Amino acid sequence: IPVTILKQDSPSRVIDHAQADTTQAISTASRRLIRRRPSSPALDRVPQVGMRVGITAFQRGKTMNQWKLIFLTLVISLLAGCGTTRLQGSVTRFHTLDGSPKTFAIFPLENQQDSLEFRAYAKTLSTELTAKGWKEELAETADVAIFLEYAIGGKTVTRSYPIFKQVPFGNATTTGTISSSGQIQATTTQATTLAVAGTGSYTDEVFVREVNLKMFSMPIWRASKKMEPVFDGTINSTGTTGQLPVVMPTLIRALLQEFPGRSGSSTTVMLPIYP
Repeated sequence: IPVTILKQDSPSRVIDHAQADTTQAISTASRRLIRRRPSSPALDRVPQVGMRVGITAFQRGKTMNQWKLIFLTLVISLLAGCGTTRLQGSVTRFHTLDGSPKTFAIFPLENQQDSLEFRAYAKTLSTELTAKGWKEELAETADVAIFLEYAIGGKTVTRSYPIFKQVPFGNATTTGTISSSGQIQATTTQATTLAVAGTGSYTDEVFVREVNLKMFSMPIWRASKKMEPVFDGTINSTGTTGQLPVVMPTLIRALLQEFPGRSGSSTTVMLPIYP
């Protein structure tokens, strides 16, 4: 008896056949949908218009974000400027310096011999002069000897301010009606304007700060023991800060602004108070 042997696919081959059939069915259905899609210029433009609208909206949003960033930067700058305390002072200088950089040595006065405060101020002064091309050396070889004096004092001052209020202005106008019974109803109007109606006052404590910088010729001192001045500068400043160490670096910086400056001149300077 002839026997027919049917070859049975393995489970993996059955799955492969099923996946192939499914892929072919999806591909056929897709081709049919594409062939059946009506050709319409309006429909063809929809994706492009949507894309352009999306790009325009993105660009507009980007521009708005840029404006927000600029505005935020301006606000931060204004707040930083408002929060900065400034020092104003009057600087007077007399000197015979020729403007070329010198070597210098800083000496303490008798009451500054053991003062740590003086040493801190002397270091600040040395740093400022070095930044201008000068060089600190020993007294035996320095061109100039420098002495630094400083003082601060407080006082109470009375300040006044105007008081504004609305006051009558011009002529008054009266309008009204008379009823049949003779009763009068009238209204008067008066124009007003803002004007100073008085003054008020208050007291405030302010501090007067003064720094004096003197320089003497060391070659003349070594030759004749004579103290020959070559620079004498002073800065006077009034403000509400009563702690000298807080304002001293700014006072020294202001005193040396455009150093050595024009001899016999008095100028007003204004600098931010930085340590």
